[in-house]
Amino acid sequence: MCVPTNPCAANVDVLALARPWLYEWRGGIAQQLRQVADRAVPRIAACHPSIARPNSQQHKLHWLAEQALSWSGLPVITMRPTVFLEGFFLLLAAPSVRDADELALPMGGGKTSPISAVDVARAVSVVLDDPTPHIGKIYNLTGFESADLEHYARIFSEALGRTIRYRDVPLSGWSERLLGAGMPAHVAKHLSVMTELNKQGRYDRMTDDLFKLTGQKPISMYDFVKLHAAEFTRPAIKT
Repeated sequence: MCVPTNPCAANVDVLALARPWLYEWRGGIAQQLRQVADRAVPRIAACHPSIARPNSQQHKLHWLAEQALSWSGLPVITMRPTVFLEGFFLLLAAPSVRDADELALPMGGGKTSPISAVDVARAVSVVLDDPTPHIGKIYNLTGFESADLEHYARIFSEALGRTIRYRDVPLSGWSERLLGAGMPAHVAKHLSVMTELNKQGRYDRMTDDLFKLTGQKPISMYDFVKLHAAEFTRPAIKT
């Protein structure tokens, strides 16, 4: 990964910005991106979240980064994945599924179409391999289906062979537990905003952009849970 101010940008043909808002803003990201263009980087693929809303600093900066890329005049390809399976449905869900047979998340009754980071990486690799046909396009990457958490709890049950129930936990206590586990406050805030957006149905969308790019369907929740079954299962007690 070469950031815009890195000299290595002079020797690359395609630059992928997975978190463009992390780069130095004091000098103006648009100006820095223009410098990248001057170093003969012809194409940039930027990966942004699919929703920008003002209550999350990360969402705001993602949106600003996308605007700056547009203002820069560079040939840009934008990838907009929805919620990642590896986040809410693995890292944040595994402890309660493993220890209490509960999918305990403050997601309300809203629907979401989570996608695996692996599928996003496959889509990005296609674009980076041959960027020219994709320049100026925006790809909204969604998962296998869009459904509520009750539905996904039933899929967890089927995949794991035991009953998993969805529990819509209070957001305040959930956020406090994230902070107590050492998560940075800005990340906990960002995730909390995402749960509120989910309750509003903001992640209830489906596209076939991933299939168009890769020729493959995204991994399903069932296959994802089966793949990570060990992380959702209590270790056997040795006697």
